[in-house]
Amino acid sequence: MVGNLGGYQTLSTIAKKLHGPGGLVTALVGGGIALGTGASKLSSWGVNKIRKQSTMTLVYPAVFNEMLNNGKCTVTFPDVPDTVVISSTVETAFKQAPEILTSSLAKYKEYPKPSHLKTVQDNFPDLTVMLISVDVKVK
Repeated sequence: MVGNLGGYQTLSTIAKKLHGPGGLVTALVGGGIALGTGASKLSSWGVNKIRKQSTMTLVYPAVFNEMLNNGKCTVTFPDVPDTVVISSTVETAFKQAPEILTSSLAKYKEYPKPSHLKTVQDNFPDLTVMLISVDVKVK
């Protein structure tokens, strides 16, 4: 009981300064609305800020073909059809693929769902299929 007495005295003092219990209620309700509105706006701002800055990792199967383009290595992504890498060697193509894939994915409103590696390997049994990992912005 003694612990509650301090809180009661504090509320009584505040109520007197706010010209009675009605002023205290108005201050508490108004403050709560202001705090609630401010917190809601702050929360929305924070979520949007995180979305704009957050990245996620996507992994897509890439098909490496050395039989096209006069012996140059061509890399295609079945799930991102407008993405093609053409390079002099497999090693160079493998190094360039993530950058080209990231650039292509940036143009999409929603990222395409990656296929399973096994499915792509089954569709291209005579070619090399490797997974390419990229970090992209969360949309």
